[in-house]
Amino acid sequence: MNTFNNNEKNELLKDYYVDKKTFLIQIIISAIIILLVAVLIIILLTTTTNHLYENEEILTGYIPINSILATYQIDDINTPILLYNDKYSYYIHTIRVDGEKIDEVKNVYTFSTTGEHQVKLSLKKPLKTTEEFFINCENLKEVNLANLTTVDIQNATSMFSNCTNLESVDLSNFDALNLKNISKMFYNCNSLTSIDISYFSGDKLLDVSCLFYNCYNLSSIEFGWFYTRHVTNMSHLFYNCKSLDELQLKFGAYSAVDMSHMFHGCSNLTNFSHYFYTNNAVYMNNMFDGCEKLLNLSLDTFVTDNVLNMSYMFNDCKKLENLNFSEFSAENIEDMSYMFANCESIQDIDFFNLSTHNLTNMTHMFDNCQSLQNLNMTNFITNNVKDMSYLLNQCRNLKFIDFSSFNTSSVKNYENIFSGLPDKGSFIYNDAIFNKTILNTLPSSWKKTIKRNR
Repeated sequence: MNTFNNNEKNELLKDYYVDKKTFLIQIIISAIIILLVAVLIIILLTTTTNHLYENEEILTGYIPINSILATYQIDDINTPILLYNDKYSYYIHTIRVDGEKIDEVKNVYTFSTTGEHQVKLSLKKPLKTTEEFFINCENLKEVNLANLTTVDIQNATSMFSNCTNLESVDLSNFDALNLKNISKMFYNCNSLTSIDISYFSGDKLLDVSCLFYNCYNLSSIEFGWFYTRHVTNMSHLFYNCKSLDELQLKFGAYSAVDMSHMFHGCSNLTNFSHYFYTNNAVYMNNMFDGCEKLLNLSLDTFVTDNVLNMSYMFNDCKKLENLNFSEFSAENIEDMSYMFANCESIQDIDFFNLSTHNLTNMTHMFDNCQSLQNLNMTNFITNNVKDMSYLLNQCRNLKFIDFSSFNTSSVKNYENIFSGLPDKGSFIYNDAIFNKTILNTLPSSWKKTIKRNR
């Protein structure tokens, strides 16, 4: 059996600690070398990037990655022109006007000649937001974002808001993976005639409200894979888009809470198809207000269990002839004022299964429905309704009314409720719950039939 004396043990321990110390020193030296190499690489990359920015002219026709190419229309050489929102000046590396680099990065520039001028904005790093980037840039005519790094952008709210002369936006290669908010992105861009937003295919979108607000020359929108499953706000989405005559919407509205004013003022819209399942909708007021040429509208997929407000929903839909509400739920609706006002062509509305326990406002609900002939509102609950003024005002061809479930005990305002009805017709009511004073405002020649619901 091998044994070691004390001297031998000490020598072995000494050799062990020397080897360990040498090993640690080697690790430290290696780490320092790796760190130095990393620093050199960073310096080299920074120098190379700066070199590329400073010498872009050697790359003729090449737009550096992470840059924006914009065209401005100049009519007055004496007026400083807004190029972009000043809060982004920090992110701008260089600005080139018609290929020439300007000495100072600033958001206003005075051009020496009139006509179209091209401006290239090269950015230092990718942006996380483009909110209000070009807001109020009234001279902006064209924008190319094909070379802008967009993968980190979450907010594009009001990016082109009030760019009233903007005619073209290239969004090709726009990576919308993390995009959440595009509300008011093209707000009041009333020179825009066509747009392709098919690149907005990320699944994080939450807000598209006022996206095309007052884009009244916009006649063509390419949606492609526009993904809206998680969008909660769609209000004013196409507000006053007067030039749209056709919309085939393949995106859903599963999570939309606010759909108010969505198509308000789309006065030339005639063909409209959709896949709306509106399970979470709360606000639908003014949704189709002013869609004067809309002929047909399918409501089969509309889920209205949570809707509170439907006022002005179909106001001024002058060409609509029929609407079927037989599958609607109206348990929570509070306001139906002006809902069908000025629907001059509508002849029949089916309310047979509609229950309205929380309804409080019905003023002008059918005002000026000149073609309406039959109105069956059996099961319509009006116990809480306070305002019925002008309810059937100017319904000149209405010949049959069933108000047998109408309870008018809470009604405070019934001014002109039957004003403008024809001389003859048939009216069904429940004398136990329908106010006699209101009944006496009905034309005296109408046949009145009492029906008491069991």
